[in-house]
Amino acid sequence: MTIEMQMMQVRAPAKINLSLKILGRRADGFHEIETLIVPVSLCDEIKIDNSSCSFTGVTSSPRPLQIALD
Repeated sequence: MTIEMQMMQVRAPAKINLSLKILGRRADGFHEIETLIVPVSLCDEIKIDNSSCSFTGVTSSPRPLQIALD
């Protein structure tokens, strides 16, 4: 099955960390944290559309988003 992607645009809202405490490392390599955040009215606009490269997809898992670049 082939799916042609149209342009996608999303907003990534900003936030400010008022407090960030690193509690320790988990077995999966990530850290447990305790944080106090507040949203602000700023945001980034992210636009994605087709381009002329050989990359054919984006994968996501419980790990951070990984995008392969040629």
